[in-house]
Amino acid sequence: MTGHPNFNREAFAAVTKWLREDGHQVFSPAEQDVKRHDGVDILANNPRGDAEKLTKEHGFSLRHALRDDLCWIAEHADCLCHLPNWEASRGSAVEHHLAVALGLKHLYISDETLRTLLTNGSGQRGSMNLGVRQARLKRKRGELIAPLF
Repeated sequence: MTGHPNFNREAFAAVTKWLREDGHQVFSPAEQDVKRHDGVDILANNPRGDAEKLTKEHGFSLRHALRDDLCWIAEHADCLCHLPNWEASRGSAVEHHLAVALGLKHLYISDETLRTLLTNGSGQRGSMNLGVRQARLKRKRGELIAPLF
């Protein structure tokens, strides 16, 4: 999320909404950051995704965020959902390795799918790319999913 406008919260929100509409329980790290800070959207108004600014202005702790995310994945997740460019995120790399170690499923969201979700909302499923549709067919309804970036 670091380095992306507002820590990519719009992408997290769009994918989370889409997955929930499909009947899945979703743990969103972006939502957890808001909950951890008493409902304040600490990711907003940070056009460069500057982590130092986040820590300075809101007391954000990467240690606490990763602790919460990793614990949820270890205890509850059946599948991880990877947003485009997730490989560039150190936190996502750790989450990915944990999921691999635990034998969890992985769902990779394409750039095209993310653009569709951000532009048209989650109701436009007909325009999703084939890879995501195929991956969705392999998931069981109600799986516990943790989106990553």
